[in-house]
Amino acid sequence: MRWTIAATTIPQMGDGQSQTAWLRFHFSHVQIRLTAMSHPGATQHVGAPHDRAETPAWPLPADALLALAADWLWVMDAQFRLVRMARTDGGALPPALSDALGRAPWDHPAFEPGSGHWRRHRRVLWAHQRFAQLELGWRSPGSRRLRWCAISGQPLFGDNGHFIGYAGVAQDITARKRIEQTLRATRAQLSELAFYDALTGLPNRRLLLDRIEQALLHQVRAPSWCALLFVDLDDFKAINDRYGHAAGDAALVAVGERLRRSVRETDPVGRLGGDEFAALLPDLSLDAPTAQRIAQRVAVQLLRRLDAALPHLSHVRTPASVGVLLFRGAHALSTLLKQADELMYRAKGGGKGRWSLSGTPTPG
Repeated sequence: MRWTIAATTIPQMGDGQSQTAWLRFHFSHVQIRLTAMSHPGATQHVGAPHDRAETPAWPLPADALLALAADWLWVMDAQFRLVRMARTDGGALPPALSDALGRAPWDHPAFEPGSGHWRRHRRVLWAHQRFAQLELGWRSPGSRRLRWCAISGQPLFGDNGHFIGYAGVAQDITARKRIEQTLRATRAQLSELAFYDALTGLPNRRLLLDRIEQALLHQVRAPSWCALLFVDLDDFKAINDRYGHAAGDAALVAVGERLRRSVRETDPVGRLGGDEFAALLPDLSLDAPTAQRIAQRVAVQLLRRLDAALPHLSHVRTPASVGVLLFRGAHALSTLLKQADELMYRAKGGGKGRWSLSGTPTPG
């Protein structure tokens, strides 16, 4: 005896043996396993039989198979109002869905589609086209948690060819959507850890240098005077040793906030590591003296802010030394950082709590 499944021949089996075939139906990729048992002297077919009279009965009724692929059935009239809904398992509808009967989905407050969904979806309905896997959020009355379903529909036409509505199915995809939300949140957290300093919230060295590189590319096309500020706290180790690491962390957070407030919102700012910070002031001016005055003003303002006591630790101050490198046009970032670092150490050597511009230590 030989077995045939969709024109594929299965090797001959002995009596009493079984063969399992997996068939894929277009009910959202539902797989149904059909197991056929051999019988002496008989030829049986699964999938594409040669003789329809020998086709075996479906192992499950059609409604049971449909329940594997959908959670609800729905019908719309020609005005796109929901006129019938039912669960495939025969259970009661959630109150929010029952209350939607007689109205178009976009007229019911329980439904919350994604951005632009209704606008695009209504164009599909007006064109009387099939659609699949439209994701739709909805809430039960009094519930704060959003549930999700994916709906698919087929236009209906009467005997005269006139459009009479839609019929379709819906699947509950709440579990999947919540997993996706968790994954998005996890990716955002990982990105935060990869590109931002966990203590100060500022861009870390990697992101900061990348943003400075992007600004330097603009200098290739449109050169202007810029300033690179290299900031290093004075005697930061003494803060940790005297007041503890919690005070040291609070000092670093305060430095980050004060540095951020001292520059423009779009200026790249970040923590290089330890007690070192940097900021780029791009496009200060096409005029060198004007750019120098602006850079000096920023440096003086920054040092004054840094020397102020911490809000909740009035005995802790964060004086710093700042190197201010003026440059115009495109330069290698490594060269700029090295020169700004040297300026910072010259300022520190001049008495700390100072800034240095182009190699001349200047009091803060």
